[in-house]
Amino acid sequence: MTICRINNFTPTIIPPLISIGDNPVGDVSDMEDGKVFARGHSLWVKLNNSTVKRITNFIVEFKGIIIEEDLHRKKCNFFLICAQNDTKKITLKIPVERVINLKQEIERQSPCFYIDTTTVQKAPEYFKKHISELIAESDGQLEMRLVYTYPGWNLTQNRNMHYYSALDPDCKSDRNLADLAHIPTLTQNAADKFAFGVLGWGELRVMMPVLLHSVSGFLYRLFKEAGRPIQYILNLCGPTGIGKTLLLRLLCRPFDPERRMPNFTGTQKGIELFCEQNHDSMAVIDDLSSMTDTKAKKLLESVERQYCDGNGRAYSSNGGKDLIIADTSFGLCISSETPLEGVRQSSQVRILTLEMTVDSLTDLSSIKTELSSNSASWQNRINLLDIFFTKFILTYVEPNYNDIVRFIASYEPPRLQFSVEFRRFYEAYRILAAIAHILLKYFVDRQIVLENNAPEIFTLWIKVLQDLIKDNECLGQESDPAKVFLDTVKQGLAQNIIAIASSKKDYEISPGEYMGFWSDGERKKLVLDPTNIFSWFARRIESLRLKIQITHQEMWRKLLTLGISQGYNEKNRKSPRPLYPVSINKKKINMLVLYSDKLD
Repeated sequence: MTICRINNFTPTIIPPLISIGDNPVGDVSDMEDGKVFARGHSLWVKLNNSTVKRITNFIVEFKGIIIEEDLHRKKCNFFLICAQNDTKKITLKIPVERVINLKQEIERQSPCFYIDTTTVQKAPEYFKKHISELIAESDGQLEMRLVYTYPGWNLTQNRNMHYYSALDPDCKSDRNLADLAHIPTLTQNAADKFAFGVLGWGELRVMMPVLLHSVSGFLYRLFKEAGRPIQYILNLCGPTGIGKTLLLRLLCRPFDPERRMPNFTGTQKGIELFCEQNHDSMAVIDDLSSMTDTKAKKLLESVERQYCDGNGRAYSSNGGKDLIIADTSFGLCISSETPLEGVRQSSQVRILTLEMTVDSLTDLSSIKTELSSNSASWQNRINLLDIFFTKFILTYVEPNYNDIVRFIASYEPPRLQFSVEFRRFYEAYRILAAIAHILLKYFVDRQIVLENNAPEIFTLWIKVLQDLIKDNECLGQESDPAKVFLDTVKQGLAQNIIAIASSKKDYEISPGEYMGFWSDGERKKLVLDPTNIFSWFARRIESLRLKIQITHQEMWRKLLTLGISQGYNEKNRKSPRPLYPVSINKKKINMLVLYSDKLD
């Protein structure tokens, strides 16, 4: 008996061959007219009760179903199909919805596969019917395989977390882990020592935060799952030529065959696509040289809102009917010449600024050589940091995934030695301290660090982190527009630069001469013309060469939120208005009302 198999499908059994003319056929008397069957590497059809004619010069076999899942958790189903004739065999991956048009797909792949309409005019229809029958027979019997089209953490069938990359059979990404199975143990141990040695590439105050931040990309998912999402970016800043780009190339771009690091230019969509490609990793945007460019500011703030708050990016589908949240988890590092003080204050507190000097790094030329291979082979570009990160993920994070998540959720770092006004800076400190603890434990487990020395090392690392947070707290206060506004107004009042009427009555007599008035004899409230005072503030800031970017609406709302100004509770409105209506010469005018005790 000759059996025509379709993977694990119920086979169609064709009786032994007999010959009629030049056409090899079997006993088809029991077959219905129009029945298509395989004989050799061709498809045949029974016609007119006894006539058998060939309709194709190839056969088709369904091998399985591939389900591809993209970054947005959208799944696309494909049939894996094999087509074969006497001289050639090809494998096709056809979307399920297009498989009924398999004829066109096969002919497009190879002209040597054809449907014979010269002998059977309706051959395409018989072939389509045959494909439909194969699909029906295969229902529930084909092997299904889930393939991820991006690298990152995913749940396996055993409900374990696994980091998929192009090295894995179930991921198509171009970004690769190192193949530990083919790397000698001595080389793997050397990779761990090399990673710990990163701290000696320059000043510890620079190298330690950068190393911890580079690791954060691969722990992003764990922090999010622990309820402590990473909500900051690292801004490595300093003059041109001191090694910022080289440092980020070495530490923050593992597993990337192309070693891509785009400058902060291009379109909004381009930046978004780049960031999506760095899912569950560390994305680097290099050389943000000027924050005076409005486009650059908007792009940076968009990236912060969409990616650095741990919420993902929302986009619409199905003609705008559905809203999908893209899970875009990754760490982000930006290099620039100067601190990014030109952005809004809400953006400023999302940025940890780490300033470098010409003395921050030692000579990294030997490390640079390791990364400079122009070979097209990924294997020739693998370096010790790739091996280290692979070991860290596969041999430490994955086996201890749930324990690490629980540790992150409950971890409280050593108490800061100073007060923190901006909560986001404290959260960044807690995140980096937790990563320091995790990383140091890895080095102890790998015997790179002696267990007796670990407490002293951790204490030193914590001091570096606290100094970093303190520096940024000062930067945040200096760039806090509300604080700058209040300090400027207080200075203007003390120096009599701002003309303030002693009463509302005096102000009404000649409002053009004053910016506002004291509301009563005790001077508990200062009432200001919002347009005039903001214009004066903007001119004053410009003359002092300070960089504050905020609209007057944002300023008034911030002052109200901080309890510095008096709002107006309007009926049927959930939140109060930041300006208060005051009757000036029998006309209602919205004024800025400041509590005078907040100016002391």
